[in-house]
Amino acid sequence: MTDSATDIEILYRGERKRLENRLRRLIGNKFAAADLVHDLFLRFWEKRGEAREDARLYLMRSARNAAIDHIRSERVRADFLARTAVEQIAAPISNPHEIVAARQ
Repeated sequence: MTDSATDIEILYRGERKRLENRLRRLIGNKFAAADLVHDLFLRFWEKRGEAREDARLYLMRSARNAAIDHIRSERVRADFLARTAVEQIAAPISNPHEIVAARQ
C-alpha cells in the first residue's frame, strides 16, 4: 500500500504511460485516456488511507472500469444527439425585425 506523496509520485511516473496506452486502446481517444488516468490517480490519492491490494493491480482494474464508464457515457451522449433535432439544441436565429421589436 502506498500512502506517501513520494510513493504515489513514483507509482504515477512508472504507470502513467502504460495506463494511458491501455485506455487509448480501449476507448480510442488519447486525450480522454490521459484525462482518465489523471482522474484515476486523483481518486487513488483521495483514498490513500484505505486498505487495498497491490497498487498496480488496483490501477489496472480501475482503468478498465473507467474505460467501461467512458464508453457507456459516450453511447448515451451519441444516442441523445441522434434523437435531438438541431432546433432543440441551438436557439433560433432572430431576424432584424424581431431584434428591434425586442429592444423596444
